[in-house]
Amino acid sequence: RKPGPKGPSKLTRELLQFVEHLFQQEPDLGGSSLVRQLEQRFGVSFHKRTLEKLLKELRSKKNR
Repeated sequence: RKPGPKGPSKLTRELLQFVEHLFQQEPDLGGSSLVRQLEQRFGVSFHKRTLEKLLKELRSKKNR
């Protein structure tokens, strides 16, 4: 494995659970709307692409 960070440092367990919960309720959730919801609820900002990668991972887990 390459040295360095292994994932987004601001993405805590609580935030990840929130994202997973939203994804279960709304599977077509997009990165932009997720960024807004996380900023409103937790005051934490993420780049849209970071969350799009997370959603892609959640979708692939759902299809297994």
